[in-house]
Amino acid sequence: MIISFKKISDVSWMLRNTLAAKRRGAGGRPAMRLRGRAIDVTQPLVFGPREVMLTFDDGPRGAVTRSVLRTLDFFDVSAMFFLLGDRVDVEPDLPPEISARGHVVGSHTRSHPSMRSLSLYNARAQLLEGHAALTTVVPDAPRLFRFPYLETNDVLDAMVEAEGFRAFGCDVIAYDWECKRAKETLARALAALEETSSGIVLLHDIHRHTADALPMFLTALAERGYSVVTPVVGPRAVGAETAPGLASEPAG
Repeated sequence: MIISFKKISDVSWMLRNTLAAKRRGAGGRPAMRLRGRAIDVTQPLVFGPREVMLTFDDGPRGAVTRSVLRTLDFFDVSAMFFLLGDRVDVEPDLPPEISARGHVVGSHTRSHPSMRSLSLYNARAQLLEGHAALTTVVPDAPRLFRFPYLETNDVLDAMVEAEGFRAFGCDVIAYDWECKRAKETLARALAALEETSSGIVLLHDIHRHTADALPMFLTALAERGYSVVTPVVGPRAVGAETAPGLASEPAG
């Protein structure tokens, strides 16, 4: 009998959730509250103690991104996805799906160069072409951006701002691109979080081990009393999602 990689991944995901059954509420979701207040990501971000925002870079990447989305659905939390224009061209159906499932999408350049190594003209082209690829499939995608490798300088910062984009850094780096196993990714993420206790978490939805570590990471966050803030675009969206400063109960 031939078992496809997809089937193995799906079985693995179901087993992880089965083993977590004791932590679930009556509605099938984790009994511990994890979804936090909504914050408008077009405004300066201020995090309270034990508040984190999940972000994913370099996707979309087929089965791995969809595994991440299933986990986020299961835990009833939302995230930001910074997508590469080249990957959007390859998988144009995924960015609209990410957005439709309540997550915020931003751009991450066309092809992930170090923008500090480019001329200003070419750096600007990477910025605009990455966003153009995204708006081809998500027409209302906001002008949110993250520099590849987090590498920038004053000139690039000014160029990005002049083009109307809001750039995002991060506070918690799991270095998941250096990992090979889910447990290593989990350990690194938790260790990095211990140093800051709040802020923006950087992960990548292109690594299978990151997708496999995500349920364990979110469970650990809930057990440690963290909340995952809900990124939204615009003050009206904040009011629609949950009142500022309050955490909403997960859907049952």
